[in-house]
Amino acid sequence: MGSFIEFKNVYFSYTGSDGNKSPALTDINLEIEKGEFVVILGLNGSGKSTFAKLINGLLIPEKGDVLVDGISTKDINRIWDIRRKCGYIFQNPDNQLVASIVEEDVAFGPENLGLAREEIIRNVSEALEAVEMTEYRNHATYKLSGGQKQRVAIAGVLAMKPECIILDEPTSMLDPKGRKEVISTILRLNREEKKTIVMVTHNIDEMVYGNRVVVLENGRIKYVGTPEEILKFDWFYEMGFDMPQILKLSYELKNRGINIEKEIWTVDEMERFLCSLR
Repeated sequence: MGSFIEFKNVYFSYTGSDGNKSPALTDINLEIEKGEFVVILGLNGSGKSTFAKLINGLLIPEKGDVLVDGISTKDINRIWDIRRKCGYIFQNPDNQLVASIVEEDVAFGPENLGLAREEIIRNVSEALEAVEMTEYRNHATYKLSGGQKQRVAIAGVLAMKPECIILDEPTSMLDPKGRKEVISTILRLNREEKKTIVMVTHNIDEMVYGNRVVVLENGRIKYVGTPEEILKFDWFYEMGFDMPQILKLSYELKNRGINIEKEIWTVDEMERFLCSLR
């Protein structure tokens, strides 16, 4: 394990139509290790999407440096090396799908990398298997559900063999079923494939999946810690966040006399616990 992504005194601003600059991120210092699952949490306008885009060079810091595996995103000669290491998943999968057939879409990235045909075929098969979409390889992309489209978008990035996957609000446009499919895929990639995950979200219920949570407020890091640590702070709720629904249900069950030995954080854990009460 070691530092894989580093933010060093990073500052970035946007220029408005009036010509005035509006800071999006200020004095950001953070290190992310290989294999971590880091959640970037913040309300609208907190700078979380800007943070994500700085990692793989979609945006370049005005001050400070962003390093990926020791490579600065300011090094234009190495930008494609960085983007091969860190794949980016957009909020809306329709903006990322480029082909009408699933298999062809997943192959688009490795084809543009100039990989040999045999390697492309192998990468596509492995990527579809990783997101459990192999049976859909010959399906039309426009016929897929939102969750399936997002999983195909993830497969398209996986086919390029990145070490890190950056996801910008990947479930915000999905229904509960699609959200569960995508979260399950992300967790599997982190735990089984050992991919570094950086997930941007404003959804408090998704925070609990991360090893660490970075809370952003007005373009600055408010706190970095585990979900358990962050949920103990009064300021967290004063920011406008609520308690995760599953944790709230866990407390309500305790208040009604049901013996819960430990706090339950996820839907799957709650489902297993409730089934055990039969």
